[in-house]
Amino acid sequence: MTGAIVLVLGAIALAIVRLLAVQRDAPVAQAATAVNNPPEIQTLELVLSPSKVVARPQGRDIDGDRFRYRYRWTVAGRLQRAHGALLSRNLVSQGQTVEVEATPVDSHGVLGRPMRSSLTLDSAKP
Repeated sequence: MTGAIVLVLGAIALAIVRLLAVQRDAPVAQAATAVNNPPEIQTLELVLSPSKVVARPQGRDIDGDRFRYRYRWTVAGRLQRAHGALLSRNLVSQGQTVEVEATPVDSHGVLGRPMRSSLTLDSAKP
């Protein structure tokens, strides 16, 4: 009877060793990691009208994520309160330089590199 028990235990041990060998040689699946690339601005234009200065950025997100822009306006070096892509012309006097910094932000909150554009008002412009 002892011989039969040893034989059964030996068979079980051999089966375990074979199972471990198969598992060890099996390819290991690597976890896929998603990379979210930041959106980018390709151009940033300032357009002047009689009542406002408008920032017109053009950009893209290579992942296809939706994105928007954050704006930071300065006039003659001073930070201005503005509503998005529009700055009231009343905040700018002749001879002053208007600068806007636009930063793209995708739907996941990833920020792209900001871009700046500026113009100086002169009396020949509307």
